[in-house]
Amino acid sequence: MIRRILLGAAALLAPSAAHAEWVEASSSHFVVYSDDKPEDVKAYATRLERFDAATRALRRAPKSQRGNASRVTVFAVDSM
Repeated sequence: MIRRILLGAAALLAPSAAHAEWVEASSSHFVVYSDDKPEDVKAYATRLERFDAATRALRRAPKSQRGNASRVTVFAVDSM
């Protein structure tokens, strides 16, 4: 009897895995992963590119000529 109670309590306390369909959108400088709609993820990647371009223009920094391996990976989620 005690064994069943302990097994039941252990089952309730065990973490359950969350499942989400992740969407990827990549641009010149960023790779964005999110569980949002594909068009929203692409729009977010586009906004990141605009921010990057504006920041480079304000700082008079040259455009980066690095390859795909140096892109920044961003995980966009609704909450922690």
